[in-house]
Amino acid sequence: MYKVFINNYPFFFASKKDKIKENLPVFENKPFNRITDIVFSSAGAVLLFDDVEKAWQYFLKNFRFVEAAGGVVTFKDEVLLIFRNGKWDLPKGKIDKGESPEEAAIREIEEECGLKSLNIEDKITETFHVYEIKQELFLKKTHWFKVSVKEKQETVPQVEEGIEKAVWVSKKDLNQYLNNTYESIKDVLKAALGVEA
Repeated sequence: MYKVFINNYPFFFASKKDKIKENLPVFENKPFNRITDIVFSSAGAVLLFDDVEKAWQYFLKNFRFVEAAGGVVTFKDEVLLIFRNGKWDLPKGKIDKGESPEEAAIREIEEECGLKSLNIEDKITETFHVYEIKQELFLKKTHWFKVSVKEKQETVPQVEEGIEKAVWVSKKDLNQYLNNTYESIKDVLKAALGVEA
């Protein structure tokens, strides 16, 4: 099963046996050439296929593929959030050539937030989302990691990347920030911390 976010709406590529709890319209075994019409004219959907992998690969051909990595950085009961493009987000960025997802996650957190001595604890999940730049469609796969620091550090937001703030937020206060974030980020935080928005 694959879940991709388009315009902040979830689209599932799944088989009949996959259990999807979302209340979304269901499209079953539609021709592959109709997939993009469905996803760009719907506010989320479940697309069921006999061969999910084949449908997904066909869908990917419509986009320029980008791979990225990022992290949910924690210190005790606090989590690091960044504020960019008017939304609360997590530090992440493109994987450079020859770089592993883990190396990219550490580098991006260091660059975007000014943190040092980061420790990857575990892989959390992967997310997919579609975005457009100059009329070109991209599909970004992001590898997410649980990252910790031994001591709380002062953050230095990377302003040249549009990051206005990098702040430590108590897990108990996280929900007020999640009202202004992307659905994919909510999924990542839920997987990493067990929080619901």
